[in-house]
Amino acid sequence: MSKGNFEIKSAYSSLMNSTWDDSSSLWKHIWKMRVPQRLHIFLWVVCQHKLMKNLERCHRHIGYASLCPSCDAADESSSGANESLPWSFVFVSTLWQLWKGRNDLVFNHVRYSSDVIVHRALTWARYYSESSPQ
Repeated sequence: MSKGNFEIKSAYSSLMNSTWDDSSSLWKHIWKMRVPQRLHIFLWVVCQHKLMKNLERCHRHIGYASLCPSCDAADESSSGANESLPWSFVFVSTLWQLWKGRNDLVFNHVRYSSDVIVHRALTWARYYSESSPQ
């Protein structure tokens, strides 16, 4: 705040503390994208690992089930394997699996659920991440 007036910039700075690096190429790339503002915000939240998962919702008493809604087998949390994977691997693997799923539908008349596509994309992203030179 300056002069007693609310300013988005100062509120944002207060919330972000030292987690924001405005010189980062990732942030510059996100904010320069020609997409609707809500997608800028979504990508920013994803890259900050701040998506509200079910486990966190339960801890904050705003949810009642901590399990993953897709598999009901494990808590949905931000400490899962997805968080440690490079975003570029997850993104490209997801696009690849969507394309493969489309081709299976067109050429083989086989339709995959979104759960299968996501599972395959994360499996491939994990594989790419583990096999890429560090």
